[in-house]
Amino acid sequence: MSDQPRVSVVKYLNTVPLIWGMLKGEQRGKFDLDFTTPALCAGAVRSGQADVGIIPSIEYQRMDDAEIVGGVSIASKDRVKSVLLLSKAPIEKIRTVALDNSSRTSVALLDILMRRFYGRAVDSVPLAPDPD
Repeated sequence: MSDQPRVSVVKYLNTVPLIWGMLKGEQRGKFDLDFTTPALCAGAVRSGQADVGIIPSIEYQRMDDAEIVGGVSIASKDRVKSVLLLSKAPIEKIRTVALDNSSRTSVALLDILMRRFYGRAVDSVPLAPDPD
């Protein structure tokens, strides 16, 4: 077993600025990095498989003992369109939505938006991302 801190890292490009030092800089080789999806990062931290994780904001809200590392985040000053609801039917007729199982924040946001702006919930089916 390694004495290095275990870090669960989101395997998306927007994470690179946060971990560049651990990959290529002065901190290289000092951490045991595990690259995975946002949902699995949170699970690794929760289960103790990781000491630290880059986790979705919704998962932080769900953890009683998590602490935020100040001054570090994945954020935007403008729209990024990373959460999209696409449908061939009008939104009022949507009853079931296939959701990306790698993003729990997207699932929570859809639930909030549907309840707040359309006054109802929709059933969801978690699926692996597939553009087809």
